[in-house]
Amino acid sequence: MPVVFASLFAFLGALCTRLLQWFLANYLLGTVKSITIYVTLIAVVSLIVYNLVMWVNDTILEIINGLPPIAYANIMGVLAMMPKNLPYLATTIITYYILSIGAHITVEVAKFKARWAENSMSSFTKK
Repeated sequence: MPVVFASLFAFLGALCTRLLQWFLANYLLGTVKSITIYVTLIAVVSLIVYNLVMWVNDTILEIINGLPPIAYANIMGVLAMMPKNLPYLATTIITYYILSIGAHITVEVAKFKARWAENSMSSFTKK
C-alpha cells in the first residue's frame, strides 16, 4: 500500500476521532441538545407563520368569493394590483421578524446567564 493511502487513512481516522470527541463533549455539555431545540423551534415557528398567512389568505378569498357581484366588481380593481405571491412574501417577512426577535432574545438570555454565572463564581473566589 502506498504511503499516500496510509497518511490519508491516518488523517481521516484522526478527523473522525476529533469529530466524535467534539460531538460527545458537546452532547454532554448540552450544546447539541440546544442546537436541536433551536432548529426545531425555528422550523415550528416558520410552519406556524406560514399556515397562519395561508389561512388568512384562504379566508379572505372565501369572503371575496361570497360577495355580491356589485361589491366584487369594486374590489377587483384593488386586487388586480396585488402580486399573486403576496401570501408567500408576507410569510417570509413575518417569519424573518419573528426569528430575528427570537435570536435577539436568545442572545440577551445568554448574556444574562453569563452575568449570573460570573456573579456566582465571584462569590466563590472572594476571601
